[in-house]
Amino acid sequence: MKWKQLLISCLSTLHFVASDPHCGYEACPKIDKEMLTVHLVPHTHDDVGWVKTVDEYFFGTKDQRPSVSVKTIIESVIEQLQIDPGRKFIWVETAFFWKWWSSQQNDTLKDVVKKLVSAGQLEFTGGAWSMNDEAVTHYQSTIDQFTWGFRRLNDIFGDCGRPHVGWQIDPFGHSRETASLMAQIGFDGLFFGRLDKDDKKNRMDHKSMEMIWRGSKNIGEDGDLFTGVLYNHYSPPRGFCFDVWCSDYISDEPGNSNYKEKIASFVQLAKEQSDKYLTKNIMWTMGMDFHYMIAGKWYKNMDTLIKHVNSISNETGIVAVYSTPSCYLQALHNSRLAWPTKDDDFFPYASEPDAYWTGFFTSRPNLKRFERAGNNLLQVCKQLHVLAGSTETDGLNSLREAMGVLQHHDAITGTEKQHVAEDYAAILNKALVQCDGLTSEFLNKLSRKREKEPSLVLFERCPLLNMSDCAVSENKTTFVVKIFNPLARRVSKFVRLPVTGPEHSVFDLSSGKKLDIQYVPIMDEVNKIPVGKGKALFELIFEASDLPPVGFKSFHVTKTGRQELLRKLNNLEHEIGNEFVKVSFDDRSNLIRSVTVEGKNTPIRQRMLYYQSGKSGYDDAGYQGTRQASGAYIFRPRKNQPFKVSNEPTKISIFKGPLVQEAHQTFSPWASQVVRVYRGQKHVEIDWLVGPIPTADGFGKEVISKISTNLKTNGEFTTDSNSREYLRRRRNVRETWTANIEEPVAGNYYPVTSAISMQDEISTVAILTDRAQGGASIEDGSLELMLHRRLVQDDGFGVEEVLNEQQMGVGMVARGRHILLIAPVDSNVTARQRDLVQREMVLEPTLYFAPTNLTAQEWAEKYLVEFSGIKTALPENVNLLTMEPWRGNSVLLRLENAFEKKEDQFPVKVSLTDLFEAEVVSVEEMMLGANQKVGDSKRFKWQAQFEGIGDREGPARKTVGPSNNFEVILYPMQIRTFVVSLKTTSV
Repeated sequence: MKWKQLLISCLSTLHFVASDPHCGYEACPKIDKEMLTVHLVPHTHDDVGWVKTVDEYFFGTKDQRPSVSVKTIIESVIEQLQIDPGRKFIWVETAFFWKWWSSQQNDTLKDVVKKLVSAGQLEFTGGAWSMNDEAVTHYQSTIDQFTWGFRRLNDIFGDCGRPHVGWQIDPFGHSRETASLMAQIGFDGLFFGRLDKDDKKNRMDHKSMEMIWRGSKNIGEDGDLFTGVLYNHYSPPRGFCFDVWCSDYISDEPGNSNYKEKIASFVQLAKEQSDKYLTKNIMWTMGMDFHYMIAGKWYKNMDTLIKHVNSISNETGIVAVYSTPSCYLQALHNSRLAWPTKDDDFFPYASEPDAYWTGFFTSRPNLKRFERAGNNLLQVCKQLHVLAGSTETDGLNSLREAMGVLQHHDAITGTEKQHVAEDYAAILNKALVQCDGLTSEFLNKLSRKREKEPSLVLFERCPLLNMSDCAVSENKTTFVVKIFNPLARRVSKFVRLPVTGPEHSVFDLSSGKKLDIQYVPIMDEVNKIPVGKGKALFELIFEASDLPPVGFKSFHVTKTGRQELLRKLNNLEHEIGNEFVKVSFDDRSNLIRSVTVEGKNTPIRQRMLYYQSGKSGYDDAGYQGTRQASGAYIFRPRKNQPFKVSNEPTKISIFKGPLVQEAHQTFSPWASQVVRVYRGQKHVEIDWLVGPIPTADGFGKEVISKISTNLKTNGEFTTDSNSREYLRRRRNVRETWTANIEEPVAGNYYPVTSAISMQDEISTVAILTDRAQGGASIEDGSLELMLHRRLVQDDGFGVEEVLNEQQMGVGMVARGRHILLIAPVDSNVTARQRDLVQREMVLEPTLYFAPTNLTAQEWAEKYLVEFSGIKTALPENVNLLTMEPWRGNSVLLRLENAFEKKEDQFPVKVSLTDLFEAEVVSVEEMMLGANQKVGDSKRFKWQAQFEGIGDREGPARKTVGPSNNFEVILYPMQIRTFVVSLKTTSV
């Protein structure tokens, strides 16, 4: 590559690139409003993993088709941009750019790149760590991965590295919450490629391909985002693909000239596209997946195209220019038109009448859960850095980057090849191990009673607790459990530890009191999980109450040598419950029959069922045809009615004790669950286990948990949008066009990140999830969630591999939790949902174990057993969304009002002086992505065709400073972001 570096160095002298910044909108071409302007946007779409791993794509290894290397793409584009200052290119995925930049040893080349960015030739669009999925991602992780991508770009390029536009060209549907977050980031607009085929046709017919998307019903214009749908997905028009993988070209060379025919085709295609849009500006996306390996071929052809198009512009009324999405957006804004609006989202997405992209809502459920756990541990790692007075570390940055990679639209979605999924898991696991080492160090520091006293305790997590596997609790006679609570309010948690026998005592080291405990046998199905290595037979249960906000509490566990008596199971009992909730089971079927909450009985039936997966080549009757198969992306059941997982009677065992009552249900050898009610709680927990799913009959199976009630729901139900605001869904209805849904099951599935619910005039029923899943209400009064899928065919959308996860030679087993809530319709149950989701499903208290020879009294005398990192707990409707080390000794802080207006319409106040132990020196409010001061943001204003009813003004942002005790006012659903400087580095 030395010759190429030399060439780049020489080319850098061919023209002068201004050292003064001339980037962003200032670098846009001048637009003649009388002409139809075709904005040619050179781009490459580079998946951060898909059919190859991240490294395979970056370095160009393990190819099954012509070689691709993102590293080569970057260097080829840099070379070509220097030849002509009029050329442009956009870069999207910061993960790849940072991988190139951080490994680049040529400082001269780095300076060239800085000049290209400063001159506006190389522009960052999107700019997140990866192009995130929008269906199954949690909003906290989306914010984090944008923040980290922006941070890297800002550190290198300053304000010229700040993206102005969202670029979501490949995700498989688009969420309203993502639009809201992008607006709050400070984006002026968003462009995407995929939407339902009928929706697209309707929009083209009505010239509504570009719109104002109302991203929030709570924060007004702060959540509004101008949004455009790309005409050609994100490909160049037919006949104008100039990549090395394409045969198209335009030439004016004697003997090989075709430019007249090409220009005629260009004019025709431009006019056809223009007919579908409102202004005299259209965008051509000049690139595709991993294009520009040889960027010179693209630019040579585009130079020729622009030259000849513009040479006859007086005749055609059409000009072509090198452009970017932000320059195109600026031209639309300058048109001063009024635009249509949209209030819902773009789910589900169908590319064909029988191809609904709703399978990926559930695909690879274990990876989805691992990612959710990764977010939990990332927040803990960030917070402990701040509490221990640490600046940023390589270990923290590795976890930030790993979580950013996992948000990619072919990562968390489960739509990658198997070896790529394993690589994603390995990337995340490696980063978690690094942060675990740091958290152990920080917990040691925070546990010291005296600052300089050495503390050599090794605190470790048990990452396989989900499989009832923990070496410390199973093998050690005495150990301490230190429980860290990442929420900024006190919470309690029922702790379950796998043990080999019922012979323990547990002490709360803060109070010195011996706690009530209970033992429950571990289900045989759990012990049969193929990868399980644990030898525990029981779970030891105790309640860790009043865990301090953003802090820890310690518990001492020791074997007593005395066997505790287990409460005998009673096969004649068919009810479990506590003082608030009772769950009754049918005497014959052993299925749930009803749930009674505070005296109100709701008949309810809950079952595990499965859809038989559709196969290509067969229709419903089994005859040959051309129907779409279920695959990693697509859900298409062979029949619209689900099957029982077994025709055998459901087995049930009841266990009761002072802390929990639970029913162990076995539906089949590969489907079981535990239904439990803890003391003092008003909800039901369902711990489900599915797999290995059998496929010996030649058909895949897509397993669901379904509840049926007598609620009169009239086809309506509700799902969350990326775990924030809730959206109403109506069966067989699309809000913006008349739908003809040929797949009545798959076409009514929606992404459920955290919650799905239904209600009538009397009751609300909600189910909360511990990971993203697909969900629906196929019949009135019912809710179903897809738990796991194992298939036998690929769906034909590029993976070219069957979704057939295996472990130890058999099908993958998945285990997870649902929380069932039933309440009167007027009880503000959605507020309870949010609280439960946060403390049970998203930011759970994290357990750290330390084997010891010390008694409870000796440990309490030697170490700090309880600690809170904040002075005052936050109100229940305020989330501490972010607390992490930032540049130097500053802290990045985000506070969120987690309630919607309908749950609590009043603002809430938080004093940062009352929050931090250290003295607050200064506070700078930032946009959501932390790369721009709020005062510097000047987002484009857009005029709607119909303003509608209601105030669109965003919530107020009162300046936070010493004059008002650094008080932050938060309105419903508002997130505010601050860089806080403290007098000391400890909180």
